[in-house]
Amino acid sequence: MPATAANLHENAAIFLRSGNNRHKAVLVCTICNIPTERNIAMANNYTATDAKNDLKDTAKDAKKDISEGAEKLAGDAKDAWNKATDSTTADNLKKTATDAVDQAKAKGQEYLDTARERGAEYADRARSEADRLYRAGEKKAGEVAHYAEDYYDEVSDMIRRKPAQALGIAAGVGFLVGLILARR
Repeated sequence: MPATAANLHENAAIFLRSGNNRHKAVLVCTICNIPTERNIAMANNYTATDAKNDLKDTAKDAKKDISEGAEKLAGDAKDAWNKATDSTTADNLKKTATDAVDQAKAKGQEYLDTARERGAEYADRARSEADRLYRAGEKKAGEVAHYAEDYYDEVSDMIRRKPAQALGIAAGVGFLVGLILARR
């Protein structure tokens, strides 16, 4: 089957369902500009827990990368030290030590820059996800408020039409609540 935008979109939707890196699948779908109900539904199921888990996974990956870099740096320093101790002249020892220090500084700066870039990227990603969840929460709160207002109006109308029946129901509910609380 030839690779078309529809196929890429379908693959992205499958990846979205099977993996925990949902943001990557959504980016593919955004690029190919083929929104489908299935993909939109899957993207809407991305919860705060999923965002938290993705952020934890990303932090673990960053920690692992930094740890591996530090181990490599330590190994390079040890190799440089071993090489420096093998030389017999003071000049070779001084030059080797200076080179090792320079390499260590360069590697340290490289790892620091990488960590900063990744940290900023992850912070931006978390901030955008928090904004999305906040907007979704505001929307749901508005819907709930609207439904509550409708039900309140409906109950008020029913009480005005049948006050005796409403009073009887309220007395019955009060009696049942009293029995339940008295048994405790």
